[in-house]
Amino acid sequence: MKKEIYDILLVGAGNLGSRHLQGLALIDLPSNIFVVDPSEKSLEVSRSRFNEIPANSMIRKTSFCRLPEDTGLGKADLCIIASTSDVRLQIIRSIVPGIHISNFLLEKVIFQSAAEINEASSIFRGNSCKVWVNCPRRVTPQYIRIREALKGRRISSFSVSGGMWGMASNAIHFIDLFSFLCGELSYSLDISELDREIHASNRPSFVDLSGKLRGVFAGGASFSIEAAKGIKAPVTLKIEGDGFCVDVNETEGYFIMEGIEGFPTGNHPFSIPRQSEMSHLVSRDILSDGGCGLTPYGDSAKLHIPVLNGFLSHINSINKSSSPRCPIT
Repeated sequence: MKKEIYDILLVGAGNLGSRHLQGLALIDLPSNIFVVDPSEKSLEVSRSRFNEIPANSMIRKTSFCRLPEDTGLGKADLCIIASTSDVRLQIIRSIVPGIHISNFLLEKVIFQSAAEINEASSIFRGNSCKVWVNCPRRVTPQYIRIREALKGRRISSFSVSGGMWGMASNAIHFIDLFSFLCGELSYSLDISELDREIHASNRPSFVDLSGKLRGVFAGGASFSIEAAKGIKAPVTLKIEGDGFCVDVNETEGYFIMEGIEGFPTGNHPFSIPRQSEMSHLVSRDILSDGGCGLTPYGDSAKLHIPVLNGFLSHINSINKSSSPRCPIT
């Protein structure tokens, strides 16, 4: 429903949150923006990055607070949670139902266990919240173009490979993309080719993995996702099916499609927009149209749970532990 002014709550003002804020600074709907983070340093980073964007008369008010209750909000039209995964459920518990949230946008990895995913689902359902997960490849123009070109064709396999590109944190991005391209949500996962080694993540308190994941969607399309330790290699993706092949080099920024009648041959430019170039567009769609092209929470939950369970089992096996939560974000 169209409003005179929309209230947008952004929780998490660190590096990613500040990029969301830069995107929100471009929104073309009349909006109040409330930024919340317990860290004064993070709030300062966000305030500084927000001020890098030219003034926008559509933004009627901005507020930077340490706690959600400091905003004075009783309800918000959209809440973006850009925190790390380990505290995301705690944040949702602290916000709802004190502030009624009409729409949530969650960063991935959404949570660290199937139990947390299910608890959050109950909270959202009980408070009539609409929720999406920010896996943006499915709203990237080139992937949309590839999907349209492959419509009606059977995809037999997907593969992603590269060096240490953060597989533990980012595998869900590609599983989400594969789901988008083949139209399937149900898949089985094989973790037997993951390396028996745990790597430090670029974020403290979280881990990364290497080796290869394999999986099969219910419709028969197989996939592999590989991060090779000890080498520097671009992130490349291959999609194959009956008589066609698509190669995407995300790192170097091009894609090639062969075997599709009428599709131009040769290299085509490829890029994934920065978060600061996307947040206002997604937010506008949610606020004005009631939906967006990102993954609905229920679908994302189905895609998250097998990979979370697989990674957790692998990490616990190496550590000889029984932790209930997968330390990735």
